[in-house]
Amino acid sequence: MVSLSKARATSGRSTGVSSSPYKVIEPPPPNSLSDLLYIASQAVKGMPPYYIRSIFGSVRDWAPPHRELSEYTIVNAWRPVRTARYLTDLAVPAWSHVPPDLVRTLLPLQVQTLLWRPSRCVRYPDPFDDDSSFPRERWFFVNGVVENQALAIMNTAMLSRLVYRPITLIHNATRSLVIDLVEAVIGKSFTPDPRLPDHRTMTEPAVKAALAIVNALCSPDADRVVVVAHSQGTIITANVLRAINKALCRFDQGHPTPTDADNLLDKVVLDALLAVTQGSPAPPVECVAELLKKLEVYTLATCADHMTHLVETQDNRRMPYLEHFANQYDLVARLGVLSPLNGNDPRIRIDGTVYQRTGRPSWGHLCNVHYLFAMGDYLAGKTADPYPESPGRSSHRTGQPFDRQPGKPRLYEYYQGGRPAPYID
Repeated sequence: MVSLSKARATSGRSTGVSSSPYKVIEPPPPNSLSDLLYIASQAVKGMPPYYIRSIFGSVRDWAPPHRELSEYTIVNAWRPVRTARYLTDLAVPAWSHVPPDLVRTLLPLQVQTLLWRPSRCVRYPDPFDDDSSFPRERWFFVNGVVENQALAIMNTAMLSRLVYRPITLIHNATRSLVIDLVEAVIGKSFTPDPRLPDHRTMTEPAVKAALAIVNALCSPDADRVVVVAHSQGTIITANVLRAINKALCRFDQGHPTPTDADNLLDKVVLDALLAVTQGSPAPPVECVAELLKKLEVYTLATCADHMTHLVETQDNRRMPYLEHFANQYDLVARLGVLSPLNGNDPRIRIDGTVYQRTGRPSWGHLCNVHYLFAMGDYLAGKTADPYPESPGRSSHRTGQPFDRQPGKPRLYEYYQGGRPAPYID
């Protein structure tokens, strides 16, 4: 359990004029629609106009035979039911909540699952079919766009095979390609939801993710919380971090109540943190900062506009741990972590260390085929490291643990059950 007794008994403001060991980092302002359009224009600027290839990779990736757990196997003539279900989910718009009572009474289950697709958390066991290994760790995977449950489980299974851990899939259920893209735009702009008590919102996946991640952070039975996110899942994760950041700012400025929340996502996070801080002898900011020492976030193809550290220590270490992987010609990553604006313009700010794959193999956006397969092949000794550090794109780096190999991703250290030392003590 994270010890709160080490925290000092005084709380400081974000101005830094205090004896507190922690300083809250103010979140960047959200982007407007015009900002998002400018970011998109910069993403395609100077990039070869092979946009389909930037998402689906080279033609040789498309053609069979495919590797096990390749996303391309979701469309399979020998599995017509699964194929039809995926193509239907991709094409038919759906609501992001459970069906109303009357609908559940009158309509058959097949219609309900077609038109109502709420996000869910699914516990996926490790490769040894054990869901209790590493009991003091909580691992989460947040998937990207146009992924129904069958496809999202493929990604979760591949990640689980790499790290030998059970993983909870926070399933960002697809509601059709068009609606998924609208959700991504809403998420990138951090649009507040005026319907505070109503969870039937376009940002429903972020609320589900916040509940799972923050509850894991607050659990005394967990000493490490690891979030791996891909594509739109990075936007969802950034929204959760921003909600925690806003709660920290409220704690730093006084004594908030749940009614201070701007929207449902903020309220969910603030409620959970209020509950855990009320029973702590430490000031609220220090209590939450101690919890953030557990948190590590790893992203693939980050397309969020802002993913920043939340707290800084007196020795200039920042929390949580942030690490990013991106392919040079992945158009989605160029909307975020690989944007020409990152580090040069306040409209894009991605903190943490960036590992970039370059050259001919760096086309493609799919989680397994274009990211996790390459990592797995390297870690198994089959290829060279596909993701060297990209010094020009790393910013606000977290303090490094003593046992970390310079220039190597921390995520690699979890391979086949490895457990690196805490990144901050």
